[in-house]
Amino acid sequence: MKNKPMTCKKCKGRIVLPAFSTGTCESCGAEIVSTNTPPDRLCPKCALIEARCEHCGEKLDIPVVLLSLQPRWWKLIASGEKTLELRKTAPKIKGEFFVLVYVTAPVSKIMGMFRCPDVLGPFTAGTLFFSPDHKVPAEEMADYAAGKRLYCWKICDVQKFDESSGIAPISLGEIGLSHPPQSWCYYHGKQAKGD
Repeated sequence: MKNKPMTCKKCKGRIVLPAFSTGTCESCGAEIVSTNTPPDRLCPKCALIEARCEHCGEKLDIPVVLLSLQPRWWKLIASGEKTLELRKTAPKIKGEFFVLVYVTAPVSKIMGMFRCPDVLGPFTAGTLFFSPDHKVPAEEMADYAAGKRLYCWKICDVQKFDESSGIAPISLGEIGLSHPPQSWCYYHGKQAKGD
């Protein structure tokens, strides 16, 4: 993904000069090399951890959700094969939101993120058997649904956290959490001690 993942709505439409510039992350002090001027105010990792815009440093105006996912499903999402995530519940968010992906054991780290432009549903499991985009086998989906309706989270702009993205996988401790969500939870950025 070439665009900056943690960018507020105001900065997505900003006009910048295409030139390299350097600055310092106002949170951790790391050097930032930007492909625009003025330089970004936060490094990508601090922007993620604090749920702030990389460019202006303000709190994100786009909601963020932390999602727990098995390694096999993350692998399909990261490869672009899986473009719908099935869940029994959906965030009460109108419009798009960012999703940080916590990959469960044996990985046990936040390994990437994606943008969810919309949540579809609810649907019966029987209706979803005909969609190849979720990659869940019919029998497994029926077991998971257990007679309940399912929501389809749309998956766009997937970014893996690895050397190529410049963001290393993130532990839960780095974002101020001691355990992952059972399914998903809202994420408002790492809270300072005493907040």
